[in-house]
Amino acid sequence: MPLRRAHYLVLAMVLATVVAFWPTYFAVLRTARTELHLHGVTATAWMLLLALQS
Repeated sequence: MPLRRAHYLVLAMVLATVVAFWPTYFAVLRTARTELHLHGVTATAWMLLLALQS
């Protein structure tokens, strides 16, 4: 396996995503539209699946 610790990089990407989207999404979580929640859930699931695959 060429990148044995790739899951750490993907998890770092998830953390960077939370930091990057804090002001526009996570800080206003209760007032965000349904479409944004659906997009957030699917994007997060995609990134976590990448971590699990490695």
